[in-house]
Amino acid sequence: MKKKIFAIFLCTSLLMGCSSTDVVKTENTATKQEAKKEELVNTVACKVVDTYDEAKVASTVQKLEKRAKIYSATAKITANKQDSTVTIELPDIKTNEEVQSIVKDITGVGAITFDDEQHKTLLTSKSIKEATVSPVSNTATSTEANYAVTFKFNEDGAKKFATITKNNLGKQIALCCDQATILKATVSTVIVDGNIMLDGFTTKQEVESIVAKVQDGGLDVKLEVQ
Repeated sequence: MKKKIFAIFLCTSLLMGCSSTDVVKTENTATKQEAKKEELVNTVACKVVDTYDEAKVASTVQKLEKRAKIYSATAKITANKQDSTVTIELPDIKTNEEVQSIVKDITGVGAITFDDEQHKTLLTSKSIKEATVSPVSNTATSTEANYAVTFKFNEDGAKKFATITKNNLGKQIALCCDQATILKATVSTVIVDGNIMLDGFTTKQEVESIVAKVQDGGLDVKLEVQ
């Protein structure tokens, strides 16, 4: 009887030992799989949605590279006619979250507009003659800098903006990119000289991105991130 009890106990111990080993192996496998998921992916392919036009794609590649280099000095953009893709490489970006954020920002068409409170477009970037980055202080005594974008309108744009500000006194006008609001400003006076400064940006890159989009006039083809 004692021998039977000992045999049962031994078998149970062996089974328990095997079970523990399996758990450890499973945990290790799960950890490796989780680590694999977190591997940095800093090369992103985008599908050219429109008909592949070599001239338009070449122009888009140049614009994308200029936009990408705001965030990554080593950014590289290449096009592949065979599979109708544009590939974005951001070698010096360290997190997937950052890569995704940059790709989202640079692959939008980049249509800069001024919209009223009813989301009606009042003015487009075609009316802007010049856009620049300006560092500013939050207050007269503060040393903490934020950034502003300064717009200088062309002759026609200046006239239109004077009328816009006259008709929207006390109301808000939004600076938008691809119909998404970047910031809003309340019109406190009629602006007749064709120059405005919009501040409140926390990083220089935010403003440089807007300036680049004004300068390039928007991407020539529509892209879809794969």
